[in-house]
Amino acid sequence: MSDVIVIPTEPFMKSLAPKKVQLQGVFKTFSTKLQKFSRLNVVTSDTNASYLIQALDPVYQSCTREKGSGSHGRRVAMLQNTMVQGKPFAEMEPGLKSVMECDLDARIAKLIKKVQAVFDMVLSDFDSMFVVQERPNRDRDILRNAIKDFVAKAEATLYGPMEQELAKAINESD
Repeated sequence: MSDVIVIPTEPFMKSLAPKKVQLQGVFKTFSTKLQKFSRLNVVTSDTNASYLIQALDPVYQSCTREKGSGSHGRRVAMLQNTMVQGKPFAEMEPGLKSVMECDLDARIAKLIKKVQAVFDMVLSDFDSMFVVQERPNRDRDILRNAIKDFVAKAEATLYGPMEQELAKAINESD
């Protein structure tokens, strides 16, 4: 039989704090990289670096020049035309979704690996809390040795002729 000795849990519990920080770092890095990738820059669309702002700037300039009666309707029509049929969006739209989905899939796969690595460390720390010690048992040791001897003889009986046949076949094929 085996005895399980439980080591105090305090060291394990203390080991969780840095793992939590590490997980937070993994998620923060993922989020930061995802935002940097996005040329649409939807989260911070008020910056001039945003793709949307740059693409719409000529239309905004045209809209500000519209004056007079019906100017609001013309501005709305210009913006709708740009968004629905507009050149910057019409040219990029078909491939953009695919590119972003592929990049997101790759980033998520990396994220999962990093999260799994942290979980593996936690599991390792948890496993280290237990020490399995085998108690001496004369009857079990005799039986274990008998089984080992039987398996060794059985393997020799089974694999010996197979090895001889294989060697013979190799020699005959040369």
